Amino acid sequence: MSTGLPGASGETRRFFRKLVEHHQDSVGLLAAQGAVPAATWDRVERTAALHDGAVRRTLRDLGPRADVLRPEMQGGITVALDQFAAALGVRGTVVQAWGTAIAMNKETQAGSPADRRVFWWKDRPIAFACILHPAADGQPLVDGLLLYGGGQYRFTPALETQEQTSWDKSKVRAEDRDPMTAVLHLDPSTGWRRADIACRTVVIDGFFTR
Repeated sequence: MSTGLPGASGETRRFFRKLVEHHQDSVGLLAAQGAVPAATWDRVERTAALHDGAVRRTLRDLGPRADVLRPEMQGGITVALDQFAAALGVRGTVVQAWGTAIAMNKETQAGSPADRRVFWWKDRPIAFACILHPAADGQPLVDGLLLYGGGQYRFTPALETQEQTSWDKSKVRAEDRDPMTAVLHLDPSTGWRRADIACRTVVIDGFFTR
């Protein structure tokens, strides 16, 4: 993994270099444990957790003055995540979507009435990390965030250059894999063939297929 970030400010370069060093430590530890790169949702979750921990350690190393909300710093963190995720066999855009889904679901749950907080997803939109498969052969996969609520699916791609899309539940044949993952088989008229989705929120069996 490269520790250089050409064109960035000194503060951003220092943060980036230290963050990549923490990422390298994690990759080395996983390799010592015999873990191999694997494109699974479990690996996405593990990568997200390790990345979050690496960012926190980097902030401790460099002190509280490091402003991680600056666009340049955010760009550096994204580059570091992409490198780290690739080393572990997943895509950084999927890991980003996973983290965003967790944050959105926590916020939605916290804003639900107390008596609805356990099963908040029954009447509130729930967010998933999503990998969309285009209907046309040979087209690249698209990673992003999928919101589901009221029988409607709304997909926001991880890359701003790609377009949002949505479809109705009537266009979906869902296949629950377990309480946290599912495969959505889409009507080709949507422009998509399939969506692989996952989140850390545990929903009831048959959530999509009932």
